[in-house]
Amino acid sequence: MVNILNTIRLGRGVRLFGLAFIPLLSFVSLFAQQGGTGVCQGGVTDAETHRALEGVLVRDASGYHGAVTDAEGRYTVALPAGRYKLTFSCLGYTSQTLTVTVGRAGTTPLDVALRPDDSQLSEVVVTSKSAAQRLREAPSAVTVVDASALRYHMATLNEVLDKTAGVHVARQGGMGSMARILVQGLDGKRIGVFVNGVPMGSSEEFSLGSIPPDMVQEVEIYKGIVPAYLGGDGLGGAVNIILKDFQNDHLEAAYGIGSYHTHTANFQAKKYLPAAGLAVRAGGSFDYSKNDYTFNSPFELGRIIRRDHDAYRRIAAEVGVAFTRLPLDHAELSVGYENLYDEIQGGLMNVQNNIRHAFSRYNSLNISQALSKRLADGRFSILLNASQGLAVANQVDTSHYSYDFLGNRFLSSSVQGEVGSLPNDSRDRYTNLQERLNANYRFNEVHALNANITHRYNRKLPKDDLADSYSRFPTGGYPSQLHAIVAGLTYELHLAGGRWVNEAGIKLFYYRSEVMPSPERVVLQEKLTAAKNAQAAPGWSEAIAWHPSEALTVKASVQSLRRMPTADEMFGNGVLIYPSYMLRPEQSLNMNLGAGWIVRSGRYPHARIEVNAFYMHLTDMIKMMYGTMYMAYENIGRARITGVEGSVDAGLFPWLDVRGNVSWQDARDTRRDAVGGGSNFHYNYRIPNTPYFFGNCDINLHTDHLLGRRSHSALTLGFEFTHRFNYNWEAPGDRSSMEIPSKYEVNVGLHHAFTPQWQLGLEVRNLFDRENWGEYRYPLEKRTLHFKVKYTLNKLNTIKE
Repeated sequence: MVNILNTIRLGRGVRLFGLAFIPLLSFVSLFAQQGGTGVCQGGVTDAETHRALEGVLVRDASGYHGAVTDAEGRYTVALPAGRYKLTFSCLGYTSQTLTVTVGRAGTTPLDVALRPDDSQLSEVVVTSKSAAQRLREAPSAVTVVDASALRYHMATLNEVLDKTAGVHVARQGGMGSMARILVQGLDGKRIGVFVNGVPMGSSEEFSLGSIPPDMVQEVEIYKGIVPAYLGGDGLGGAVNIILKDFQNDHLEAAYGIGSYHTHTANFQAKKYLPAAGLAVRAGGSFDYSKNDYTFNSPFELGRIIRRDHDAYRRIAAEVGVAFTRLPLDHAELSVGYENLYDEIQGGLMNVQNNIRHAFSRYNSLNISQALSKRLADGRFSILLNASQGLAVANQVDTSHYSYDFLGNRFLSSSVQGEVGSLPNDSRDRYTNLQERLNANYRFNEVHALNANITHRYNRKLPKDDLADSYSRFPTGGYPSQLHAIVAGLTYELHLAGGRWVNEAGIKLFYYRSEVMPSPERVVLQEKLTAAKNAQAAPGWSEAIAWHPSEALTVKASVQSLRRMPTADEMFGNGVLIYPSYMLRPEQSLNMNLGAGWIVRSGRYPHARIEVNAFYMHLTDMIKMMYGTMYMAYENIGRARITGVEGSVDAGLFPWLDVRGNVSWQDARDTRRDAVGGGSNFHYNYRIPNTPYFFGNCDINLHTDHLLGRRSHSALTLGFEFTHRFNYNWEAPGDRSSMEIPSKYEVNVGLHHAFTPQWQLGLEVRNLFDRENWGEYRYPLEKRTLHFKVKYTLNKLNTIKE
């Protein structure tokens, strides 16, 4: 089940871990209150793009007190009690002078948004590196999708990531359908997902498609090495989504419509209340689609099938309060709710039978907290995140009849129910908890140390009285729980004035589970006891970057990592998948070698070129195994993955940008012995359902002042390609009947902003109406049309005399 808000609730046996935040917060507050000097602090952003501004000079009229904003646009100025005029100045922006009153102790917030100075921008070229570019030059193999790449896209975040080198998003249909993210050949549970650095689970547990791109500042895709400061246990990589955070009063709302009765809407707002010492924010989103498109049956020539039971609806909302007067850099409490309804369409490959009544529901409530503080003149920082919540999932399948796509109706083979061998009316309750503590200390310009520890707790309480009444035993199993802890330590070394950067890290993985046996084992034993299992394993990483010049970066990394089994793998799903209580962690050895080159920075034409080669060896891979009456996860796999990827991001003229990338990856089974004995017949075969050659290209033409002095217009043209691949084992040089044809898709978009407040977008995807197929040959949409309108309102925060 997709968990969009990472719903979590505090469970028995883990309350003390959550309460550990209270004395730690008290200690941080006590430390911060020492001394009598008042502090003025806040953030500086661009008034039009809302991006944080680094390098802004903040000083008082005397010139004796001042600061420079960091990469996040934040500053802190220590001032004796009194009234001051602070001037904010930055090259290319109009300076702003504000009056502020600072008390004897505590913090006075003052956030500022600077407006670009067109007269300076027309004469001065600024060539400093952005925070995204500095991240690209880090020793880890990382790709950054920044605001410039998100600006003209109306697609979901999944489709945006699908345009990234080394990344492929495999979909099974339209909105709300299953989407696997593959990074360098590894997929799903092996790719960790983070939001603002907080672990959300794997890409199968958390749906990236649930986050509107309008809410995203940038996306970081880590390949191979997952930095220790992120925590989590992504085996082959991680996706870290950085959400927008506004340093001024802000309102933003968007509404879109599309083909197949598709509707999307989202809003986000933030209001500063200086008198109360609060900043209140709210956000929400709505997604709906019938997904009622047609496709040609792959089994019967000339038959056209319409998807008539694939509607999807999702509603999510979140409110948060930040406390600006506490002696902390950041203190926030938020509450979120999600409701999801998803109809089930068809069986395997969606075409054998026409399901018309079964559906799933999902409701969740989430509470989260975030605290951070910088000490020792900013050299030491500490960050704490926690979240607690409750989720309820329902699988409803009670029809007495089954249907085919010819319109015939017949009695269900299981007497009641269309999907499995039993009817279902489940009400499974999920309890989860997640906590993260991160501490960073920079000794000087050469040495830095980072420590990170994350803890997650999952508990499942299955309940399906209807299915149990047919089977005469608990089909969904019994209550089960799982604890997992990942601790990491990273040492960062800068030599030769920063030309050499080395990051060495170690990690410790631990999990403990209590899983009730599968239903068939329950029937055979008289006394029911939980199967307990505990595993611990180390991991390590080494990454180095060399900067022979300002324009060139060469990097290499190697990592040995573990992935802990997920709750779904351990507990099963209560319908078809049985519990697996003896699963071991997956293991991998990852290597990356890459380079990035900036050509003619600050001039036209200019370009950023990146290439990367990788090797990966996996053991104890967790795979789904099929039995005569059940399915379950087991440790049976071993694989080798090699590949190379490259990308180009070029500005040919002030009005023309080109982006493109291509990836080739070869994932093969290296297990010589079969699971039941004998030789493995698919040794050295390609791993099923894994694309191995794909790429895309975007051309963006844009101009200002076309339909008004403050207008901006853009025309985008995109091309996507995925070479044919098999969803079964593919022998070297052989062609299988279970082949997914090559995918070609051309997308065209027109975007226009009348003012910075009002924006319109029109996009046509799959312009030439090609029939494309996803993994397991699931049918994808043909040509679709999308329209979107967006409104943005910003209000500068000032303190009047």
